[in-house]
Amino acid sequence: VYLDPPYVPLSKTAHFTSYTRGGFGKEEQKELKEFCDSLDSSGARFLLNNSDTELVRDLYSSYNFSVVEAPRSLAASASSRKSVAEAVVSNY
Repeated sequence: VYLDPPYVPLSKTAHFTSYTRGGFGKEEQKELKEFCDSLDSSGARFLLNNSDTELVRDLYSSYNFSVVEAPRSLAASASSRKSVAEAVVSNY
């Protein structure tokens, strides 16, 4: 199962989490982790991408965790477009 949820914001100004009416905050991130636990318990394999933040590292500390540099192409000017650290979590 591939999971690409709304990412944990990297800063106080980067807060686009409004994919749903109620948003996708810390509690929803915790619920997502519980869903991953249920996938794992059922024997399903999962791969999840998210921000490389302390919250994500804490939530998924029992799983395989790596960090990749992901290019970002959304910015006001080309010079401000940078790569960001992105978490890759799996149970395999």
